[in-house]
Amino acid sequence: MIRARTEQWVKAEAESIFHELGMSVTEAINLFYLRYC
Repeated sequence: MIRARTEQWVKAEAESIFHELGMSVTEAINLFYLRYC
């Protein structure tokens, strides 16, 4: 489990973008970690 603090407007913007791409924030974070870690 990962917990991160971010500004509310950043979270809302990210959720909107990921929704348009058909994925959840969790899926996007997992993809990021798989790609760059």
